[in-house]
Amino acid sequence: LSTVGRANSHVGSLTGSKLDLEDARYRYYIVCDAGSTGTRLYVYYMQNDFENVVNEHADDSGEDTLTLKYYRGDKVKPGLSSFAGNPQGLIPYLKPLFDHAVDFIPEDALPFTQAFIRATAGMRLLEKEEEETIYDVIY
Repeated sequence: LSTVGRANSHVGSLTGSKLDLEDARYRYYIVCDAGSTGTRLYVYYMQNDFENVVNEHADDSGEDTLTLKYYRGDKVKPGLSSFAGNPQGLIPYLKPLFDHAVDFIPEDALPFTQAFIRATAGMRLLEKEEEETIYDVIY
């Protein structure tokens, strides 16, 4: 889970390999929405050839358009903030979400898949030191 980042920041690829998307048909993004009562998985994906897709799908106004699709996955409970007293419990807590995402994303796209965790709700209630400890474990 070294691919997970602090709130409002992205992390990088699942395997840590250099980002080279030329051969991939779609770009995939894992987003874990960490709310106060639990964390839900989303996998977003769009066609890789962004410039050509935008040019082919311009709407009548001449504005560029692009379709971003998503898959809404599992949710784990409780919220991240509940791990303030047990930060090591975060890894087994988040692992099922990433396992589920990996089942959805084609294997050849995994090295180029970026992962994000967005956490605000319950984390605001923690002391700064507790919050930092949780983010350090997730990193």
